[in-house]
Amino acid sequence: MNCKETQEVIHGYLDAELDVVHNLAVEQHLQECAVCTRSFQGLVSLRKVMTSRSFYFEAPKELEKRLRSAVRQANKAESPRWSWSWNWPRVLSPLA
Repeated sequence: MNCKETQEVIHGYLDAELDVVHNLAVEQHLQECAVCTRSFQGLVSLRKVMTSRSFYFEAPKELEKRLRSAVRQANKAESPRWSWSWNWPRVLSPLA
């Protein structure tokens, strides 16, 4: 496997999505190629940062309350004042 082929499948290798043959080929290439190894190590580091808890922002509770209130108000404004759905069986039963 060469560098171009390795770079095409490196994300699949990182995610453990490759079959055994391709997995072994990538591993062998990474042992032989310092450039691809550095690239792979960069992806591993990036994954660690992205999955760490320090990367996430927790919104203040007051903001959450304001958003929930705004959504409730918007839902009330959009919902109809009455609904025909409760009365459909009575309307349709004489037609049957």
